[in-house]
Amino acid sequence: PNGNCINVHNAPNVTIVDSIIGPCGAYGVSVSGSNNVTVQNVTFLPQMGRGVTVSGGSGINLVNNSFTGTEEWRDPSKSWKGTGWGHGLAFEQVEGGTFSGNHFVGSYQNDTASGYSSDFMNIVDNVFDVTIIDDSGAPFTTGDAAGGDDPGGNNYVAGNYVKKSGGVNA
Repeated sequence: PNGNCINVHNAPNVTIVDSIIGPCGAYGVSVSGSNNVTVQNVTFLPQMGRGVTVSGGSGINLVNNSFTGTEEWRDPSKSWKGTGWGHGLAFEQVEGGTFSGNHFVGSYQNDTASGYSSDFMNIVDNVFDVTIIDDSGAPFTTGDAAGGDDPGGNNYVAGNYVKKSGGVNA
């Protein structure tokens, strides 16, 4: 579709499992104002926007998903172009949840997964296999207080692995 593939808006107890989503004109899954949402064992094909975006909610769980980025983009301030996600996953104002065992393949380094103003998140055992390494950002961000975003609190981050495509550690 030209818009989001799946919208979850103000809905409780939603499970999306064992699916292939995309390509979409915007986001693969857009969640807003929803509680107890699980996305598990889903393959996200390249999107024009993010694979998953979450704005507001609680109990958000993304487990064992694969995000494949092959969208072409060009950075006008540099002489290179590449392929990959700007953001595979973005979440803000989320209270509690787990992002675990997800694999981001062929992603651009800058905020492959980013979270703002979120609390009590467990972010563990994810793999960020980025396409291009530069100094403009990090593959994973949990808030940017210097940029004015609330970094959230009481988040647990462990066991995540970042590497450059081709097997070279980032």
